[in-house]
Amino acid sequence: MPSHLARLGVFPIINCGSMRSFYGNTVALPEVVEAMAEAAQTHVIMEELKEAVSLRLAELTGFEAGLVTCGSAAALFLAAVACTAGNDPEKMLGLPKTFGTKNAVLMPAAHRFIYDHAFRLAGLRIVEVHSLADAAGVLKTDSVAMICYLGMREKAGAMPFNELARLGRANGTPVVVDVASEFLHRPNKWQQHGADIVIYSCGKFMRGPQASGLLLGRQDLIEAAWRNSAPQQAAGRCMKVGKDQMLGAVIAVEQWFAEDRFNLELDRCFDYLGTIEKELKEEPLLKTAFHQTTEWSVPRLRVSWDDMPASPHANLLRASLLKSYPRVLICDFGMTSSSFLIDAFSLRRDDCHIVAKKIVEFFRSGAYNDRPGDQLLMLNDLAGTWAVAIDFSAGREMHKFIIENSANGLDAVHSGLLFDAPLVVKGMLDRLEFTSKVPFEGVHLYYRFTGRPVSHGLEGDVVMGAASATNSGPVAAAQFGTAHWRAKRVDLSG
Repeated sequence: MPSHLARLGVFPIINCGSMRSFYGNTVALPEVVEAMAEAAQTHVIMEELKEAVSLRLAELTGFEAGLVTCGSAAALFLAAVACTAGNDPEKMLGLPKTFGTKNAVLMPAAHRFIYDHAFRLAGLRIVEVHSLADAAGVLKTDSVAMICYLGMREKAGAMPFNELARLGRANGTPVVVDVASEFLHRPNKWQQHGADIVIYSCGKFMRGPQASGLLLGRQDLIEAAWRNSAPQQAAGRCMKVGKDQMLGAVIAVEQWFAEDRFNLELDRCFDYLGTIEKELKEEPLLKTAFHQTTEWSVPRLRVSWDDMPASPHANLLRASLLKSYPRVLICDFGMTSSSFLIDAFSLRRDDCHIVAKKIVEFFRSGAYNDRPGDQLLMLNDLAGTWAVAIDFSAGREMHKFIIENSANGLDAVHSGLLFDAPLVVKGMLDRLEFTSKVPFEGVHLYYRFTGRPVSHGLEGDVVMGAASATNSGPVAAAQFGTAHWRAKRVDLSG
């Protein structure tokens, strides 16, 4: 364990989950670490470094220009302000007010995602379209600053990218493609089919600095994005990228193309997964199958077992592996009650045996068979309207639970500031659980209230989060932390 992490009491994980920001993205290449250390020990004029980085990224990728950002979500924001404000000082400093300028981003409905917020921060409103005809109509009648397309949803809906890009060109509207979690290829198909800006993460497959993204595209738009970012004192000042990150990202891209890392990484993943699969087959309860969505995606190994009453839930396995040492992480993405996926991209060869060994040990231990079963607790006594006070870190808000007895059990609603959503109520041993899933633009908000009866009513903690279809799972559903809540039954008859 690295000494500085140990001093802080932080215990690293063996990551057979994914390269998510929650888990520190990827492990940087040695060449990247060396370059970042060099840059960190010197001074440069950032304008000169930016120009050199842009030129080198253009040479490597085939785009006109490039910019290193502090992650791909920041790249979305900078793309938005480049398209709506350019380098016009009044518009730049007035953001997020747009002063009558183009203030909308057009998005296919199937491409909405949790990072929509980057556009709202730039003062843009999101206009959903469901067809090319819808898109053409909006481009003619609305003030559209840009079109955003989520590359991983290319096959979702009847909106081919090249046709949407053609509409954008015809109307002089820039087209931005987010492929943050995909491989960077040259030549680039998105550029070839009409994209003006393409966004990649540099802290995932390319093994660059964790908090680095790439904004690649037209020279004028990349220049405008730079003018809106640090060290300039504009809206993107809060998204500063250091000289070490900029140089590290360039070295990562150089290594990506110099070593044909795409095929090397795929071969390595298949090799590691094969090693893990061979050892898992020693446990008869487990079944394995390779899982790869497309030829461009990372292969994964699905591990499953029969979903019987005495079988463990995959979340129990996940929690157990994280408590062990060395700690092993399996991701909540793709998880079911009786299966999970192993992603080998972030593993080292020596990790493979540890991962397989700990999974087998869990199933052979049988500890999960001692779990107490869930039982209903006082559910029939919950009918009524409850005033729910939630103490967030920045203040208290009042929500409501409206619960009615019915032939099927309980019908319940969670009412917040802006929503009414179905509420699922469970009685579990000595506690109650209330969960709701609330549609909010392109994502869902998640609330999980747990608590107990007290003298004044109910009291406990609520876990909160948000997720879109592309990043759903328990981790995202809990990413906004916790708050304390109290509930009191109220009489609305008078």
